[in-house]
Amino acid sequence: MGSWEFLLIFILVLIGAGVTNLLHGIGRLMLQRSSIRFWWVHAVWLTVLAFTHVTVWFSFYGQQGRAYGFWEFAGFFFSFGLLQLLTVLTFPDASTPAPLDLREHFLAHHRPYFGIWVLVWLTLLLQQGAATGRHALWPAVYAALSVVGVVVSSARWHACLAAAILAAIAVHVSVG
Repeated sequence: MGSWEFLLIFILVLIGAGVTNLLHGIGRLMLQRSSIRFWWVHAVWLTVLAFTHVTVWFSFYGQQGRAYGFWEFAGFFFSFGLLQLLTVLTFPDASTPAPLDLREHFLAHHRPYFGIWVLVWLTLLLQQGAATGRHALWPAVYAALSVVGVVVSSARWHACLAAAILAAIAVHVSVG
């Protein structure tokens, strides 16, 4: 087994765990929907997280055949481990008493949540730069938006940030 296959299996396990956490959390919210106060901003970040899992996984398709050393492997472990951690922070703890308010949960945890996003984007920025030897605009844009998420505490600002991230993703996807 080459380094690519070894890395791919490891990444598959981490992405699988992250997607499983996302689906489990969504299922729990659906089952408890009568005692949950939903907030669209939470749904946006849940979607961004799912989209990130898929796009990062898809981006590895073009990386096959490369040899990977320890530090590249460690970088992938770090970035996918952070994505896994984000899936845990996205949902309230199962033992949280009803009624659940996703707005309160989101605002109570926005600093660690967006701090982890900053680390995810910076890690991906470094990885893309190392892999391609060129500037990677989109991880830098997403990192900057995530820094705003760390700094601001206002629900209104977080709503603007959610709209901005959706716009950035739409532009990113449309320009390739």
